[in-house]
Amino acid sequence: MKAEGRAFIISSITVAEVLSLKTLTDTAVKQVKEFLQTFVSVPFDDYIADITAQCRRLYGLELPDAGIAATAMTLEIPLVTQDQQFKKIREITVIEI
Repeated sequence: MKAEGRAFIISSITVAEVLSLKTLTDTAVKQVKEFLQTFVSVPFDDYIADITAQCRRLYGLELPDAGIAATAMTLEIPLVTQDQQFKKIREITVIEI
């Protein structure tokens, strides 16, 4: 997905979170996967894992949320979310939806 020539980026952790929703039917899983393919998915690697660990220590985040924040920090991109807890992370810009 692109807006104004820029790609929308998603953490591979977010992909896993979305696809693990218990309420998804098989048809919905297929539709969600098709939608998620319109994003650029950033894999969770050792570098992001290190930043994730720092986020967990500094901000007390759960592993998935720390990984999502670490992805935004690593790529130096804003994090678009409804989750208020990300606002406490000084190293990222949060865009609330």
